[in-house]
Amino acid sequence: MNYPAGIAGVSRHIATSSALNPALLLCAICSPICFTLSYFTDGLLRAGFFLAGITPLTIAAWQIVRFTLNDPDRLQNDRHVENKMLISRFGVRQGEVTHEVIIPPSGEQGPNPLAEDDE
Repeated sequence: MNYPAGIAGVSRHIATSSALNPALLLCAICSPICFTLSYFTDGLLRAGFFLAGITPLTIAAWQIVRFTLNDPDRLQNDRHVENKMLISRFGVRQGEVTHEVIIPPSGEQGPNPLAEDDE
């Protein structure tokens, strides 16, 4: 099935690489439509369209705060998270045996027990 180059290019850029992308896409599509319909209607229908337009914005703002405080890796690109996991684990080879060294995520590093003093 051949798609035009424009659709393939757009689909590559819309690929979900962050937990916020679906909410931001919903904001980009629904909010302007609902706010426009809210402008051209009256009464209770205006309030309904306005609430429908502000709901995706509220959800996106809530997700930004939640993921920033609780799980910041979900805001990153998948490739970035994979590279971060690879960097956090590496091995030190001693003869025939490779010892895995795990770097703590807190960023606080103590002395390396496998390092030799060359002094």
